[in-house]
Amino acid sequence: MAPKLRWRDPIGRETTQKIIKKLLPTWKNGLQDFQLDIVMPTLNGVDGMLLTATGDGKSAAFMIPILVLQEMACNPLEYPDLPRTSKPIRLVINQRRASQEILSKRLNSLVYPHSHTAKRMSQTLEGWL
Repeated sequence: MAPKLRWRDPIGRETTQKIIKKLLPTWKNGLQDFQLDIVMPTLNGVDGMLLTATGDGKSAAFMIPILVLQEMACNPLEYPDLPRTSKPIRLVINQRRASQEILSKRLNSLVYPHSHTAKRMSQTLEGWL
């Protein structure tokens, strides 16, 4: 049976913030509103685009859905019945070569065998954001 809840519902936002605060404890306030505004549709399977200033948190905004879905896959009974996948992927298109090289190095540090958990990925992510 398909999940009855959607990520755009208030419970979706609350669940995302709960997971972020669990995985990234130094982010005491969780995600910023503009990050949640792009993360929620993404978790619902809708493509999106985010334009904002350098250093605002775009990298976090596109990495968060993967962390959220991996955490939910690792601990399915802890979270509401929201849409999920066990092997999330993310495609990022960036036309600036310097940005691509930096991002590529950072993202490669997040590539783990399936046996690693979202917690391990979040530790790496927290170290470079």
